[in-house]
Amino acid sequence: MLGVVLVAAFLVACGASDDGRNLPERWNLAFGQRSIGEIVEKIGAPQEDASSKQFLNWVEPTPAGKRLLKIICPIKCQANEMPTMVLFIVHRGEDDKQVHLKVLFEAKSGTVRGAVQ
Repeated sequence: MLGVVLVAAFLVACGASDDGRNLPERWNLAFGQRSIGEIVEKIGAPQEDASSKQFLNWVEPTPAGKRLLKIICPIKCQANEMPTMVLFIVHRGEDDKQVHLKVLFEAKSGTVRGAVQ
């Protein structure tokens, strides 16, 4: 019984120290197979729309800072475009320092990733 309690305490401690580094389930998509419009339909509108700069951000606050899903687009992030890169980024709260980065999708170089016909 003591062993179970110690394991449970260890798991709780590990989870508390991950700074929100676990990808939220709703952001776990096959990004390379979805257009920007399909992604927005699935996870909702981005909190930060910088389509003129070729990216969209979904932001989720955490107790330790924030999690960010960043989608980089080839042109203007229009609904029929395919993403060129998708990043999962974690920032620490007090200084907004990036503490984690994971590439969730990256188009292969030489591949045209424009609009879906």
